[in-house]
Amino acid sequence: MANHYPANSNTGHRLLMPAQKPKTSSTKVTPIKVTTLERRVLKAALSIAAEKEWYNISLSEVASIAGFELNEILPRFPDTNAIANTWFEQALYAMLAPLPKAHNKLPISERLEIILLRWFKALTPQKQVTVGMLRSKFHLPHIHHWGPLVFALSRHVQLWRETAMLRAVGRQRQIEEISLTAIFLGTLVVWCSDASEGQLLTQKFLKKKLSQGDGIMNRFL
Repeated sequence: MANHYPANSNTGHRLLMPAQKPKTSSTKVTPIKVTTLERRVLKAALSIAAEKEWYNISLSEVASIAGFELNEILPRFPDTNAIANTWFEQALYAMLAPLPKAHNKLPISERLEIILLRWFKALTPQKQVTVGMLRSKFHLPHIHHWGPLVFALSRHVQLWRETAMLRAVGRQRQIEEISLTAIFLGTLVVWCSDASEGQLLTQKFLKKKLSQGDGIMNRFL
């Protein structure tokens, strides 16, 4: 099928080409405000999960370590999955910090790389616990978590694109979203088992996949 998407002059990748700016942004972000309860509950949960699998921690144990009664944390944290969501949300906001103005002149693939690596860097201090959270979310009896995961993934990719200043619309945007979703999931799988110093294997994988963006896009044309 003929390709109607011109190459980007910075990267040479049609996938990563900035197009006209849409009139409105589809995804809004409100600055995160972490309450004392949230901070203490998350800290307690992470400390407990450092000693045993995330799947095996209980809300009552977390509440006790955090210095609360169970009924005090239930309105905010009805289950441990809600605690995990708070942990991932904090990493998301670390990822979304504005880029220095000098970065605006970088090729789009480099901006995408810098931004996503921020997310992994924020999670790395609690990497094993984070991997346990992900396993729990995908645990077969937890199928009720899968639907929200799809929406969370879509939001993550949208915000990744917007922070990198990708402004494509229409079909090009759809192709970008599909391709970047595949890149994100592939990088996440590598990161979960990456034991290299400084997560070097993850960085190399992400750089390679972003550089192959043109080929990935063509699969969907």
